Amino acid sequence: MNVLLVDDEAMMRKMMKASLQKRGFQVFDVANGADALALSQQQQIDVLVTDVVMDDMDGWTLALSLLERYPGLPVLFMSGYPVDFEKHHQKYGRCAFLPKPFQPGDLADAIAELTGPT
Repeated sequence: MNVLLVDDEAMMRKMMKASLQKRGFQVFDVANGADALALSQQQQIDVLVTDVVMDDMDGWTLALSLLERYPGLPVLFMSGYPVDFEKHHQKYGRCAFLPKPFQPGDLADAIAELTGPT
């Protein structure tokens, strides 16, 4: 499964990428929304995992942009800040929220739950 991982914190992104790769995921990681949009045109993406709070483009906006191109794309939002997920989640279809910090296995579990049979 191809995961597009977007997080502007380099150490967090590195940890998440390594954890997912150990569990058999193909991970494409980028630091911002613009790079994520560009990469999504070059690679098949099965799930988007994105931080909500980023400088250039927030995760909400990134997800909406990708969903225009890839309807039905599962989206896992993450944040270390309080966010009103209930307010936003109606716009995204198949999505979930994972609060930071979390254990490495929690990320893979959340992706599996999100992308499993509906």
